[in-house]
Amino acid sequence: MSLNFSRQAHGPRVDAAYVLQHYEEGWTDGKWDEKYDERPCLGRAAFQYQEGEGVWLGAMWGSQLTSQTFSCVSVQGRASSIIPLLTKDASSSRSIYIGRAETLLHDEYGGEWYWRARRSMRFAVHLYDEAARYRAEHLASSDGQDGTPVTPDWRDTRVRQQRQASRSTIIFLKIFFLSCTIPSTAKRGKGGPYIAVHLRRNDFVQARGEEVPSLGKAAEQIKELLRQQNLTSVFIATDAPQEEFLELDRLLASAAVHQYVPPPPFQQRWGDGAAGTIMRHASCVLRSYSCQSHSARYFVGSYESTFSFRIQEEREILGFAEETTFNRLCGAGVRCEQPAKWKITY
Repeated sequence: MSLNFSRQAHGPRVDAAYVLQHYEEGWTDGKWDEKYDERPCLGRAAFQYQEGEGVWLGAMWGSQLTSQTFSCVSVQGRASSIIPLLTKDASSSRSIYIGRAETLLHDEYGGEWYWRARRSMRFAVHLYDEAARYRAEHLASSDGQDGTPVTPDWRDTRVRQQRQASRSTIIFLKIFFLSCTIPSTAKRGKGGPYIAVHLRRNDFVQARGEEVPSLGKAAEQIKELLRQQNLTSVFIATDAPQEEFLELDRLLASAAVHQYVPPPPFQQRWGDGAAGTIMRHASCVLRSYSCQSHSARYFVGSYESTFSFRIQEEREILGFAEETTFNRLCGAGVRCEQPAKWKITY
């Protein structure tokens, strides 16, 4: 089989694929050690061996991926702990797929170097363009009017912090008949005239139990948020089956409910990943310097969802207000702890 035919039949190809997992036995004697071992997969393997072709075939986010080698790796430690694993075959493995990377701990999570790496991650141009088209056509939203433009160089996109002169400094200046304007601006993000919701369903319904709201409870919370923010439009990103989304749409009959569906030509070429870019532009609060009434734009995510975490990071990078960023939908449980606020560091 030629390489070109293989790419058409099975999608992109990598040299090696690893799917990370926790140790089945947990911590040994309650002791934390950084370690990893290639072990049998816990549950169904993400890749299956193709006898006739001598390759491993996996399904990733609706697309197929081919790898020359595959193994499951039980790991306990920071991201740097698996460097030996990734470099052991450096001469033959130039492209490597790592699945379930969230199993690892970040070496620098929340610190300056983490945020430098995170800020440097930009969406592909075709995703930006498609998101801009959808926002303009369906959400009355654009970077210019929403205050969400980014600079070509990620290092130049920084949140501008609000600063105030101390009371003693103001008194001193007044004594000398001076007026002083300290250069400062509020956070930049404004957002479009809609709230954005990330609602995880599918496996979360079983895996997260009472932390995941029913469709009825989710609709109640969305309606209350729309009422609080005096908005009528909501963008929903969800992995729910279409019949569940239609039910949610029915429950939100008084609102304009939007769901991104890629146009066929775009989906055929790129898949449906643009929804994340659109969600990034969702919402925040912009308070005027004169403390007058404000127009609210809002984001609410799902409990312990990696996708929701990434949206919150994007909003933090763009300077959205934290009270409209770090929120999640509540399930049936009595407690509803809101997400931790990982603030940007420069």
